[in-house]
Amino acid sequence: MNRDKIYILNPAYFLRNDVRRALIGTFDDCDIELEKYDYNILFFIHPINAQMLSFFDGMKTLSQCISEISEYFDISEDEISDIISNYIENKEKLYINYNNEDIIFPKNVLIEKQNYVRKEFYNPEQFIVNEDIDLTSTRLYKPIRAVFELTLNCYTDCIYCYADRKQQNENNYLPLKKIISIIREAKSLGFTSIEVNGGEVLIHPHWKEIFKELSDNGYRPLISTKLPLDKKALEYLSEIGMTKLQISLDSVNSTTLTKMLNVKTEYRNEILETMQILDEMKFDWQVNTVITKFNSSLDDEIKPLNCLSLK
Repeated sequence: MNRDKIYILNPAYFLRNDVRRALIGTFDDCDIELEKYDYNILFFIHPINAQMLSFFDGMKTLSQCISEISEYFDISEDEISDIISNYIENKEKLYINYNNEDIIFPKNVLIEKQNYVRKEFYNPEQFIVNEDIDLTSTRLYKPIRAVFELTLNCYTDCIYCYADRKQQNENNYLPLKKIISIIREAKSLGFTSIEVNGGEVLIHPHWKEIFKELSDNGYRPLISTKLPLDKKALEYLSEIGMTKLQISLDSVNSTTLTKMLNVKTEYRNEILETMQILDEMKFDWQVNTVITKFNSSLDDEIKPLNCLSLK
């Protein structure tokens, strides 16, 4: 353990005060190699653990961090050094027993700073808890994630859809001003992610303003769409950092798509063209398919995948 090196709390992880304990979890949007962190975790930890980790802001050497932690807790530097060494580039999950309960930490809690950049930083005062510590209750004391259902309106009319779209019109939408205030409030409360869904979110009349506001506040949710998108729309999404898309495509057979989605026959080629542009613009995108009795024939659905084209 080189005390002259600069270590930082892994940029993939966040810390949160959860009233009677602290949390360590994984951001949805991680700009770091996958092998460097544990994906999709949320663990309850002791507030003191979070306080110690909050000192690692990438501005100080390990020696300076140990000295500051020692002074803050009035514990010898040797003891602090022994504790902190467990978190430095730990290759596996770390288990610490506290009152006969295991406190779990993900791998690589602290890593050498190098060129890594964190989204947010902390101070030890954020994790002061004035109630009895609770490391066993599974329900969070404060929400940290939100799901925003922007609209139930859709570009398609899928035969299997459960949504009630009878009352869906622009007069029933939340005003844009209110949507923006909710996003900003979520940010101020420390929400780690906002998931956006519908309906078809990209036909909301203010989708550009909404996704720009989300991005400006550090939220870059996966956008799931069945809407054929042109290059201009995708350039806008790319400019604001919204580069994670899911194309919902239930078949590559035009006849099947027309029947299932109640779309025009040109829809297949339009959505394939969107996929081609996504590739050209290097979006991080994926395809999702809902299997039903209408598209369950492998001969009908899988074989065309061998010769996808825009012709």
